[in-house]
Amino acid sequence: MLNSLIYFFDVEMLLLKRFEISNLAENRLKAICYGEKYNPSRHQLKTGVKSATYHMLKVDRDKNEVQVIFDI
Repeated sequence: MLNSLIYFFDVEMLLLKRFEISNLAENRLKAICYGEKYNPSRHQLKTGVKSATYHMLKVDRDKNEVQVIFDI
């Protein structure tokens, strides 16, 4: 799923910044994603993200927190 969001930036130039999760199951996530088209005059990018990994992935359902490592 996270790699799909990276794809949207790479292909559609969409910067996503807010997510409303409507359904979270064992291996499924449904959300509305909000953002805008990348505009170099408004957005300063430093490092590109290649992919999300499962290395050191942590999910804490009690705190609604997730830790994800990205390859850059």
